Amino acid sequence: MKNSSLGLENEIFIIKELNGKKINETSDNFRYMLFDMFKNYPKDSVLDVRKVPHKYLCKTDIEIHVQGTYENVSIKTGFSPAVHQEEFESFMLFLKELKISKKTLNFIRFYHYADETYDGSGTKTLRLVEFWEKYAKEIKEASEELSNPLIVKAVLYRCVIKGKRDTLQNINYLYYGDHIKGVFVHRNDLLTKIGTLENRDVPYLHIGPFKYVQKIFRSQVVDGRYVQYTQLCWPYIKEDMIAMFKQTWVYKTGRVPLPSLD
Repeated sequence: MKNSSLGLENEIFIIKELNGKKINETSDNFRYMLFDMFKNYPKDSVLDVRKVPHKYLCKTDIEIHVQGTYENVSIKTGFSPAVHQEEFESFMLFLKELKISKKTLNFIRFYHYADETYDGSGTKTLRLVEFWEKYAKEIKEASEELSNPLIVKAVLYRCVIKGKRDTLQNINYLYYGDHIKGVFVHRNDLLTKIGTLENRDVPYLHIGPFKYVQKIFRSQVVDGRYVQYTQLCWPYIKEDMIAMFKQTWVYKTGRVPLPSLD
């Protein structure tokens, strides 16, 4: 798989692979997904595939159009791709609305800055391995609360499916892979199966399968203030996508074979 930094290039390759082709002319990699998307349309329908500009802040990367209807698809590739980026205080407010304990909310703030302060005023930023050595117990306790299935589902919806704005459209499918091979999972299957994923023992703060990335960068805004950002990554997305795909109806009924991502 290509590195996640080449995500835009990967999307362009996929668009070139699909655009203008008939559904039944596409490779096996995409044909099964397209059959699932457009099951009520002729298999010789021509695809019109469009890139969605990231300036719209939605989770959709491409739209696949067929005869006046379309499906929104989010595309991920590479190891541990980023799935969400949001202003830190905005994301903290979202977590507070999920009734997460004050203790865990405070620790997220402490973890975010990684300098043993709650506001970034420390003089030394600890590397993740150093932070883990000193605060492994606290990280595990916070991750346990954050990995409650209801919380994970809410975070999945905001960070993978919808985005933070109410006006944005949901994705219909999440696709992990490139223009040669990949795996797809429908939005409804993501929501119902995200809570069934393996609970891994990992050395970082996490919300279910999503890794919380410690302070990564700051972005200057117009009035001169600096705004902190939260970023979530999905380190085991390949394994998790395959695990969820194995639970889908299209796989269990034999309609779609298990894809190979090696």
